[in-house]
Amino acid sequence: MMNLSKMIIAGGICTLFPMVCQASPEFYGRAWLGMSHSDTGVLSDRKDNGANIENYASFIGIKGKEKLSGDINIIYVVEFGNNGGYFNSSSLFKPRNTYLGVESQFGTLVVGRNDTVFKKTEGKIDLFNITSSDMAKLIAGNDRLGDTATYYSPKWSGVQLGVSYQFADNLPAKNDSAGNYALSLTAGDAKLKQQAWYLALAYADNLNALDAVRAVVGARVAGAKLGFMYQHSESQKYQNLKGNSMLASMEIPWQQYSFKAQYLFDQSGNGKVVSNLANKASVTDTSSWQASLGFDFRASKQTTFSLITTYLNGDFTDAAGYTEYDDQLVTLAMKHLF
Repeated sequence: MMNLSKMIIAGGICTLFPMVCQASPEFYGRAWLGMSHSDTGVLSDRKDNGANIENYASFIGIKGKEKLSGDINIIYVVEFGNNGGYFNSSSLFKPRNTYLGVESQFGTLVVGRNDTVFKKTEGKIDLFNITSSDMAKLIAGNDRLGDTATYYSPKWSGVQLGVSYQFADNLPAKNDSAGNYALSLTAGDAKLKQQAWYLALAYADNLNALDAVRAVVGARVAGAKLGFMYQHSESQKYQNLKGNSMLASMEIPWQQYSFKAQYLFDQSGNGKVVSNLANKASVTDTSSWQASLGFDFRASKQTTFSLITTYLNGDFTDAAGYTEYDDQLVTLAMKHLF
């Protein structure tokens, strides 16, 4: 029944996009919902206090690869995020990674909408990625941008170069000069499965109006997965928003279970929380921290149940004066991959 459903949905997508479906495409997707309770609404993805149902980037997609000649392949991805389909909302879909490109012995080049190489250096160290406890609440730079070209080199002694470039005519500010880009260098295994370590360095040059440098370290020690990230970011739209950010995380997997802990700290004010609460143009000082604990139960290869509790505390000073804020969030979530 599941295979039949996949065939029907894939067939519908191929009817809309026949050009990308000539190479035996693979249909895939994710349904991910949470029931959460936020004390003040600051952390809630629905931006409301109390109990809410939240949708954590559920999506459907189709991808494929077709041999062109020799070791050259054409690759493509088309994804649609199910944005508001679970809610009382008319906004059903949102754009996700959608690109067309070529891969060969010289690397991979794709053009379209894609995660920037700066974002991808995060790897798996953000243990609560995409949920309402995501590091993006405090730390900026994890962008998915359209009108971009993305290149990943072959690996040289395990080291890989990544480049993201956004075409000038499509930048947020039309008077920005061409050449806004991001660079990354990665080594090891971001999932900490094949290798017990992961290293990444990245730089963003006015990409999505942000200048930033990032360093990421991951390691598997005595069965535990440890992660650390340092970032310095400066907004090019609000020059007063700049400073350091930090993430530290630990996951202890055991059989079908995982125990997670994570700490975030930020003084830049470039994350989502300050953006939602403050007059960004007049912020003179900001500081925040966030601590999360989580428990995962993998009922099957496709299905995971999660329990997450997060506490946020911070303050900022803007034109309206000094403001303190906090929130406590509890989430019970179910994720199913297909």
